[in-house]
Amino acid sequence: MALDSHYLNLSTALNAAWNSSGDGSLSAKDKTRVIQCLPTDDASDAPKQEAELHILQQVITACDLINSIGEGEIHWLSNGGQKFPRAVRRYFGLAASHFHNYDEELPEDFTNSLCEFIKKTQSHVATLNYDNLLYRPFVSQDICKGYNGSLVDGFHRSGFSESNLKRTYSNFGWYLHLHGSPLFKENSSGVIEKIQLSGLQSTHSERKHLILTHHDYKLEILKSSSILSAYWKYFRLAMKESKRLIIFGYSGTDTHVNRRIRLRLQRQKLRVEVIEWSGIGEHNSRMKYWKEALGKIDRLTHLDNILDYNFDSTPGH
Repeated sequence: MALDSHYLNLSTALNAAWNSSGDGSLSAKDKTRVIQCLPTDDASDAPKQEAELHILQQVITACDLINSIGEGEIHWLSNGGQKFPRAVRRYFGLAASHFHNYDEELPEDFTNSLCEFIKKTQSHVATLNYDNLLYRPFVSQDICKGYNGSLVDGFHRSGFSESNLKRTYSNFGWYLHLHGSPLFKENSSGVIEKIQLSGLQSTHSERKHLILTHHDYKLEILKSSSILSAYWKYFRLAMKESKRLIIFGYSGTDTHVNRRIRLRLQRQKLRVEVIEWSGIGEHNSRMKYWKEALGKIDRLTHLDNILDYNFDSTPGH
C-alpha cells in the first residue's frame, strides 16, 4: 500500500477480477449468485473487502459438502450450483493474480536492508500477501535459491512436499505463504506445483490453496489445504525457535494469526516489534490495540512511509 495505494488495494483487485472477461471470469449467472450473498442491492457491484464475503464462503462450503455426497444419477444441486465453488475460486485466483501483475518494484534500499538482515540473522519470513514484491528480490539476491539459499518454501523439482521443509544438510529458514498464492496449482495427480508468473495469464483453473474470505473462515480453509496446513505448522515452529517477532505492515485484523502469536507469547519470551503506517492511528491507541490483539508488544514504530524502514542486524531470529 505504501508503494501504490490504488493498484495494490484489495478492492481494486476484486473489481478488476469482477470485470474481467475470457477464460476464468465469472459468468453473468455466477455474478448474480455472488451478489445474492453480499450485503448490497446493486446487482453490478463487485465485492470490495474480505469482510463482505461471509455469506459467500458459507454458500461455497455448503455446495462443497453437498457436491461430496450428491454423486449419482440424481444430484441435490443444479448444474450451476455444482460448478459455483469452482467459479468463485477462479474469481479469487484472478483477484490475487492482479497483485502479481504489478510491474513496479520495492525500493532498492528497503529490499537490500531486508535481504541483508535475513542473511545475517537467519530469520524466517511469513507473509499474508499474494503479490511477488518480496519474492522477486529474494530470488535476485539469492535468498530463495533452492537449498543453497537462506529461505525454503517447500517446493522442489516434484512440487510441494512438507518433507522439503525439514532441515537435513543446511540450517535454512522458512518462507511461509500463510494465505497461499495464485501461483499454487494442483496437477492432475493432486501434486501442488508453483507455476511461472507468465502462466498466470493463460491458467485460470480453480485455486484451492488461496485464502480470500471473511476472517471467521480463514482458519477453516487453511486447515483444508495440505500446503497451507504445513505452512501454519511451521509458522508455530518458526516462532518457537526465534527470539524476536517483527510484524511489518500488518493491520492485525486476522484473528487466527493473532491467536497463534498470542499462544506462543504465553509459552516463551519473544520480543515483539511492530512497524506500521502512521496514518493508521494515534500511537497510544495503537499500542493498546496491539496489546489486546497479541497480549504484549515491546516496540511500536510509526512511519509516514514504512518502506523507509531500515532493518538492522541485531542478533536474534
